[in-house]
Amino acid sequence: QDSTAGLVLAKSAVSEVTHLPLHFATVLDFSTFAKAIDLVGGVDVSVEHALDDYQYPIPGRENDLCDGDPEYACRYEHISFKAGQVHMDGVMALKFARSRMAVGDEGTDFARSARQALVIQAFKSRLLSPQIVNHPGIYLDLYRLLTSSVVTDIDSKYYYPLFSLALKAKNTDPIFRALSEPDQLYHPPSSPKYGNQWILLPKNNDPQVIYDYVSGLLN
Repeated sequence: QDSTAGLVLAKSAVSEVTHLPLHFATVLDFSTFAKAIDLVGGVDVSVEHALDDYQYPIPGRENDLCDGDPEYACRYEHISFKAGQVHMDGVMALKFARSRMAVGDEGTDFARSARQALVIQAFKSRLLSPQIVNHPGIYLDLYRLLTSSVVTDIDSKYYYPLFSLALKAKNTDPIFRALSEPDQLYHPPSSPKYGNQWILLPKNNDPQVIYDYVSGLLN
């Protein structure tokens, strides 16, 4: 996959949904995500809801025939998280953030988005913790990892301004919001009209609902 083309398409899609320009984008692959978390010694995530996923895909077994098993059970593993404070290494955090087939409400895309926000918050907290601040060499290691692995269209002339902005915001709590059903979105019944797919549409089929919500957050 061409990551550069992916940046253009991602920005175009988000701009279409939000009705706002997207100037820059960044691609961070799963391996880099896990390595970054391991570099800071893991993260402490406040798991809000217990999770059980019996169909988490095992890397490398996507095409395993499982000796004729019609359920292809050998392709998957069971992952489980209890509610509460959980210390996660990179691999565990990746599973927590990626899980798609959890039992109950945690199997929805909305829940997955919320879990990803929890991991991002935990990573930020870890970056600003005394254990990391007192060992500045870790920041250099992170910089080397990210510059060698991340694909972005951010011009290097913006690096310092963005870094300065991050320093100003380090003592503030980030605000995480997501489009939700039924506030801004609704889920129509599956039908040939939508390719028999599970989709979300703007409430009342009016995209202005989404535009107003996003612009309100930014203002």
